[in-house]
Amino acid sequence: MGITEGNASGIEYVKSNPGLYSLFSENEKNASVESATKSGKAESLATVQAEMAVKGLSVLSYVNQISVSKPYTEDWFYQPNMGWLWTDESVYPYFYLVKNGEQAGGWLYFGQLTGQTTTTFYDYLNELWITPYFQPE
Repeated sequence: MGITEGNASGIEYVKSNPGLYSLFSENEKNASVESATKSGKAESLATVQAEMAVKGLSVLSYVNQISVSKPYTEDWFYQPNMGWLWTDESVYPYFYLVKNGEQAGGWLYFGQLTGQTTTTFYDYLNELWITPYFQPE
């Protein structure tokens, strides 16, 4: 009987003091994830805007001047023959390309010219237009 009572009282104590054991409710966990996501997006947007400002560009003035469609994907994605890229609706048509081996990471601008038959990106680090090589499977 002592073990059963001890287990029951111990379980109740942990349930009423979850923070003492680094335990969190589902609501607390979801709130934390939501807060981190918002914070991460805000921080990444600030980084994008700062890096664009160094290059004399502005997300807001550019977006106000053109009608930008939504990106076909958001957040991180892998593009074969390029590597990991990031964008979201607030910075599109700009993409961040992650450093890959000897190649330095940096910002790309997705070219959207009328009648354009190939995908092109302006690479701000190397100051040139690139056409990704897409290998058929």
